[in-house]
Amino acid sequence: MDRILNLEPRKIAQLQPQQEANTVIIPSSFSEESLKNVTAQSKGALQTVYYIYTGYRQSSSFDQKALNRQRIGRLSKQIPEVLENRYVEWKIIEQTACSSPKMGRTFFHGFVLEYRPAVSAKDREKEIANLEAFLKNPSAGFVMQNDPGTSAIFEQVSQAESSKTESTLEVTTGEDSEANFADGNLALFQYFHKNLPAGGKVSLNREDIWVKFTFDVDESGEISNIQFRENPKDYHQEPILKILSEMPKWKPALKDGKPTTSKVNLDVRLSYSPIVRGMYYRDGKKPSFSQDEAARAAAINEVQDEQAEKRIETAENSSVFKSMEKVITREKVAMVMDVTSSMTLHLAAMNWWVANSADSLNVVHYTFFNDGDNIDDKKKKSGKTGGIYHGTELRDLPATLMEAMRNGNGGDIVENDFEAVLAAQNHQSNADALLLIVDNFSDVRDENLLSQIRMKTHVLVAGDVTTVRECYLNLAKATGGNVFVNGRRINLENVRKGGRITIAESTYTFNGASFKLL
Repeated sequence: MDRILNLEPRKIAQLQPQQEANTVIIPSSFSEESLKNVTAQSKGALQTVYYIYTGYRQSSSFDQKALNRQRIGRLSKQIPEVLENRYVEWKIIEQTACSSPKMGRTFFHGFVLEYRPAVSAKDREKEIANLEAFLKNPSAGFVMQNDPGTSAIFEQVSQAESSKTESTLEVTTGEDSEANFADGNLALFQYFHKNLPAGGKVSLNREDIWVKFTFDVDESGEISNIQFRENPKDYHQEPILKILSEMPKWKPALKDGKPTTSKVNLDVRLSYSPIVRGMYYRDGKKPSFSQDEAARAAAINEVQDEQAEKRIETAENSSVFKSMEKVITREKVAMVMDVTSSMTLHLAAMNWWVANSADSLNVVHYTFFNDGDNIDDKKKKSGKTGGIYHGTELRDLPATLMEAMRNGNGGDIVENDFEAVLAAQNHQSNADALLLIVDNFSDVRDENLLSQIRMKTHVLVAGDVTTVRECYLNLAKATGGNVFVNGRRINLENVRKGGRITIAESTYTFNGASFKLL
């Protein structure tokens, strides 16, 4: 319990949980330890416990931590799993908008238990259809509604926290502004993605290059004076010249509120791979997509989806996206990823990174696993479960991913991560390291295979977690890899026998061979 009591609370103005099929709400009362309606319910595997209280103190001597201990203790007596299962995630929510005892009595206090429900065949087909649509058109965003396991309280907390994050979009104030594509950054990406031709020498030669050029935008928005940098080949220049000649007018730059001629500096990606073709950088930076831009682009394409930009932002703020930026930019990797239903949102983030990163060609091999191709759980054996799919070409990644997802959904919550890592090690040919992207909520059936894994293996923990399973730390430590948690890189190299290390918000000891969660 002490580990939970010491978690950093997430401060949110107010949170009013809603009853859902996969949640159980257990209320308390302002400044009281008693709980109401405490019942253990069979709703699947317990995944997350949200403990919610107000930060208001009527007296400076009031001990909030003592009250938290009493409430959590009462909950654990009725539902022991909340403490006995060390891998149940705890989220501590402190509401900050309360300013009096009277107001406090109107705020929710208590617990919300979020369960991971069993996924039906119909749910699985919906997940696959959503992800497949995303893969065909990455700029359209990923459909997240009704995904199993995504509760309203998860969305409430995520939205409240993301609203505190500073936007990466640069906003020009006053009367001066730079020239911009008429419908914004996202529309420019869509224009390049749609109009850059497939086939030709780029595809024949399996090229993936960045073409760098500048052009002027005059007072009326017309493009002129196109200049290529670094001497690209003629067949690299030709498609750029063609689409620029056909491009709609830009919004001209403004100086003191008046249109003026200005220079635009772009790098555009030509590739044999359709999922990365058309990416662009402006002045050496990846463009930001504003919510308004996403909405306008959706309207132009007759896609009635006002949340497209929100989904893009969700993908780019995910632990998977942020961590891939840190590992794949440094070395060539063979990526290994779980594709069971628990990972669908993380698969979307992975694909969005591949479609938007200049370093995606460092993924030289990929392996997807589904824990057995839907065989009976009783027939699954360590090292022989199967449901493992490989590929090397980025253009084939979506098809390989879809095949793995359609052929299996995991079944039980114990998965064959180490078997998949071992298979990737044996199938890849020129990677510097393996990158295992894991579902921390699921257990591993085949840790006994660790001694056979010889390649350096990094472990990327998907999702927002406070605890990491010891088996993943053992894998990274034994092979010389790093662990990526909540977008941060953790190097285990200097952890010695008898030492301790804090990862996420949990502390572990190391006995020279394995880690143990304290």
